[in-house]
Amino acid sequence: MITVVSGGLRTTRFLEGLLRVMPQDELAIIANTLNNVNVVGLAIYPDLEYLIFLLAGKLDIRYWETVQNDTYSFMNAFSYLLNNEDLWFRFGDILFSHVIVRKHLMATGKSFSEAIEIITQKLGIAAKVIPMTSDDVVFKVSTDQGDLPFLEYRNKELQGLIKEVKKIEYDGIDKAKPNSKIEETLSKSDAIVIGPSNPPLNIEPMLAFQDIKNAIEKAHCSVIAISPVLGDEPIDQPMRRLIEEAIGIGTSIINIVERYPGLIDTLVIDENDEKYKQELEDMGMEVIVTKVRIGTQENRTKLAEIVTKLI
Repeated sequence: MITVVSGGLRTTRFLEGLLRVMPQDELAIIANTLNNVNVVGLAIYPDLEYLIFLLAGKLDIRYWETVQNDTYSFMNAFSYLLNNEDLWFRFGDILFSHVIVRKHLMATGKSFSEAIEIITQKLGIAAKVIPMTSDDVVFKVSTDQGDLPFLEYRNKELQGLIKEVKKIEYDGIDKAKPNSKIEETLSKSDAIVIGPSNPPLNIEPMLAFQDIKNAIEKAHCSVIAISPVLGDEPIDQPMRRLIEEAIGIGTSIINIVERYPGLIDTLVIDENDEKYKQELEDMGMEVIVTKVRIGTQENRTKLAEIVTKLI
């Protein structure tokens, strides 16, 4: 069994390639749940939702943030009822139906993780999908526009509306508990793969749970990480500001890897970062140089093949 530590759409894209080279039932995915937003009283976890749609064969991989043949009647209706409020998000009817079913299951006594398990089983998903926690934790970005959930920050950043990024916060993580299934899953894994996710939003919140970090460190298997950067640039420009301004570190692969001392056995880096290969090896890890760009199906499949060969 391969366990993938997942967060963000880049890891979802990598998983699309991985599903082409290995069976779903040999895959467990620990999913980050910090990238969330509250819409008219409904908690939506886009990264988790789209990951589930990918595994169910329903994700439209032309756009990655839409479901095949989805419609938008629900969102259009409440936008109209809110006096045509200009909404910064756009979620479809199928996604909302999943969110409402999950809320119903939780109202009947199921935990968040149990509700996700019921939904994935109903969709015929063979992979194990394990949310990092059932507790409410929100990734917030403190800016000149106020404290914003990450999705709202990202939207305003892309519009050029954010003038200052002050700090980031994992609101609620001090009271949250990790999913009880994570430690057992990691201990039984034949390999652990950290997807090409940006650290502050996708990986470091999981490692903030000491039990998860210890389980990765103690796992009797290789830990393989895929670089989230190409050259000295992060994949996602809004994440660059978080790394540089909110955290105060550089954005090279060296700066990123230094956040995970002793955790990674093998690191897959982009060919634009080959100049760092020796320095990374001196930090005690095996380094594989290849193309980390996964914008095409061919590249995603090739990267997945390289990772499975390493395993």
